[in-house]
Amino acid sequence: MFRIAGHFALSEVLVMANVQLGLADKVALLSLMSLVHEASNADLHAAYGVTIDRESRSRLEKHGYVTCRRDSGRPGRPYVHELTEQGWRRGREELREAPPEKAGKPYRILYAYLNHMDRLMTRLELGLEDLLTVAGVGDAPQRQDVEQRIRTVYADLAKEPGSPVLLRLLRQHLADISREEVDAALLQLVLMPGVYLEPEPKQSMLSDADWHAAITVGGEARHLLTIGRS
Repeated sequence: MFRIAGHFALSEVLVMANVQLGLADKVALLSLMSLVHEASNADLHAAYGVTIDRESRSRLEKHGYVTCRRDSGRPGRPYVHELTEQGWRRGREELREAPPEKAGKPYRILYAYLNHMDRLMTRLELGLEDLLTVAGVGDAPQRQDVEQRIRTVYADLAKEPGSPVLLRLLRQHLADISREEVDAALLQLVLMPGVYLEPEPKQSMLSDADWHAAITVGGEARHLLTIGRS
């Protein structure tokens, strides 16, 4: 079950930040965040080539970040792990952290991207639920196709790279794709450098169709897509 609390007290953040987790613990936390749903070690290994060992499982349980149970419905009754609300909060905090002290170069690169993601989510007023429910685990190829269609249509409509295009016009050229799929792809694209969803500054000029075509991000209607702006 996907449970993410939107707001929590500063005291909770400070307590979570003071909890020291090792690199293996953090890898486990981030892996479970990415899969969203509860997962066994077999699930984690199939997706990312990682597993949660007994020591990490015990630490994460001790701090209230995960719950673990035996799944009697699977051969061998393996442990399945699921993040608690506190675990999701700790995971969100992890996006702001510096790489672990003994982390190798690949993990340092990963944390550079996580830090960038945190700044972008803060700027767009997005929560983890906005990011991680954009698409399920099995639909990445289809989402990428929709993203490419959006880029192609944008290039046809934009006067030049970086020019704003009304979502109303964009949607007219993507009428064969459901609104849900287009919205999901837009929310994924905006995580990329140079891609922006913005409100129309002169909103008195907008038609009812423009408002209907808008996408809401952080509680604000965005009417324009820009790709390629430096």
